[in-house]
Amino acid sequence: MDIPVVKAVAKEPCHRLWAEIDLDAVLHNYRVIRQYIGPGVRMTAMVKSNAYGHGAARIACALQEAGADSFGVANVDEAVELRDAGIAKPIMITGPITDCEVEEALENDIELTVSPPEIVGLIEQAARRRGKPARVHLLLDTGMTRSGLPREKAIEIATRMKASEWFTVASVFTHFPRAEDALYSRQQLREFERICRSFGKLGLLPPIRHVANTTGIFNVDGSHYEMVRPGIGLYGMYPDDCLREKVNLLPAMTVRTQIVYVRDVPPGVGIGYGHTYKTYRATRIATLPIGYADGFQRALSNRGGVIVAGQYAPVVGTVSMDMLTVDVGHIENARVGMTATIIGSEGDSHISAEEHALHRGTIPYEVTCLIGKRAKRIYTGKDERQAAPVAAAQTMNYER
Repeated sequence: MDIPVVKAVAKEPCHRLWAEIDLDAVLHNYRVIRQYIGPGVRMTAMVKSNAYGHGAARIACALQEAGADSFGVANVDEAVELRDAGIAKPIMITGPITDCEVEEALENDIELTVSPPEIVGLIEQAARRRGKPARVHLLLDTGMTRSGLPREKAIEIATRMKASEWFTVASVFTHFPRAEDALYSRQQLREFERICRSFGKLGLLPPIRHVANTTGIFNVDGSHYEMVRPGIGLYGMYPDDCLREKVNLLPAMTVRTQIVYVRDVPPGVGIGYGHTYKTYRATRIATLPIGYADGFQRALSNRGGVIVAGQYAPVVGTVSMDMLTVDVGHIENARVGMTATIIGSEGDSHISAEEHALHRGTIPYEVTCLIGKRAKRIYTGKDERQAAPVAAAQTMNYER
């Protein structure tokens, strides 16, 4: 019997896996936060971890144009990527740095956080060699117990830096470990302010103080000071459900792929590695080219689902490195080439990053951060010229 040849005819730019990033949503969230903090409070937009998976360079460019005062990253590689993309605003490495990062950071006018204290000497030496003071930020430990300086060590380091011509101390800051707990966070603020008063009496207090992340901005009164550091809220995700009643944020990321294989399967057939799922009825199984290498974690094996043709299709079998399988037996027109939505909306159906996090026993930050580089980022919004292949079942047409 002759086997029909199937050829793919691309109608739009075609990708196996793509993430649509809505810049209008990001800018909406930026404006919501900006309005809430009011005039006179600066904003450091956190774009670490590739802007929480959304693409740091493009997000930072949009936010720089919108008026963000500065940007926060986790390491020197992230900072240099922004400089190479044309970001001229201040860029701050918000956590501890390693000795091998100091030179490159200063060469690119990257601002450093003083943590651990042993790094102070290396920063001073590098600044002296360049003949230009290093702009630094002093991180206080007021309860995170992860990094930062306790009160006495902070005063010692600040005194040393004030006596040196090779430092410009731009700010003093701390982190909320439990920003959803307003009572604990206010206690933490009292400790932060106690240390700041000690700095002030010694003439060591820099012009900017900052504490609040997204949750702190909306949940902890008195935490705005001269600057805030929103992260996850810029991308339209809620770090805490209570914030949904206080603020209207728009999710910025939609993740889609397409069906690459469909097969009719009888009852009692094992699916995928280990046969962790066996069909209990005759059905159809669709294969999607996304796996744990792309951020769809193995923990979602036999849990959660995707949207196909506006309907929920549960994940069945073990998620593998590059593929997963879903049951589409209830979806009449499911076929090869049809779009499957991993995160986002299609018709009346919706799957959020928060829902993924619930199935995985984690937080939405991790969900979007783990979307891998194999997912093509496609930016949409009124200023974008590159359209995304968003129409369900339109990405590819297959002809026999």
